[in-house]
Amino acid sequence: MRLSKPLNILLLLTIYLINLPQICYSEERKLVVLGTPFVKVESFSDQTKRYELTNKQMKEYQVMISQEGNKFYWNSREGKELKRNATLG
Repeated sequence: MRLSKPLNILLLLTIYLINLPQICYSEERKLVVLGTPFVKVESFSDQTKRYELTNKQMKEYQVMISQEGNKFYWNSREGKELKRNATLG
């Protein structure tokens, strides 16, 4: 099926507008941390266990943090803003 020229333009414009929020997001926030774990370590009072992660688990436990201005966001955890907490020491 071949679309007319006005329909092609309308279709391209619609695709562009749908993707516009993603384009703007990538320009406003920049990725500053991307961490991918290879192992999982569990420690208990009497033992420590080390597990090799599968590719699926590596992706699941991946850490992504982005920066927008002076604020940082934990993208891999629902985009929550990270709050600085300084302790006296």
